Amino acid sequence: MKAQHQLVGVGDGAFNLGTLAERESNTAEAERLYHKALVENEPSVPAIVYLAEIIRRRNELECDRFLIEQVLRIPSSAPLQHSLALSEIRQKRYSEAISNRRTATTLDLSNEIYAEVYRLALAQKS
Repeated sequence: MKAQHQLVGVGDGAFNLGTLAERESNTAEAERLYHKALVENEPSVPAIVYLAEIIRRRNELECDRFLIEQVLRIPSSAPLQHSLALSEIRQKRYSEAISNRRTATTLDLSNEIYAEVYRLALAQKS
């Protein structure tokens, strides 16, 4: 919950309602609200990340395509680079994951999680 509040900005009503719907196990409503948040707050990186997770639960490859599209739109987003790298790691595409991990780590040097996942991806490739 704490990390969620760090991501949310003022005016992200649809996103906040989406997280509430998701906590209540109403995935369809959460997905609808995250899409709404994308329209209302373009670009809404938190809504993209949460929507990608819903998509991932359905289909990892669909999630991967969605994240690639979003990273191409917003290449300077460390959370999107991180999410894409995690998708690539789950698919054992370590070389691509390393590239995106490096980018996420560079974009947000203060985030220790990004650096740790980058180290793990490097270790898997070896």
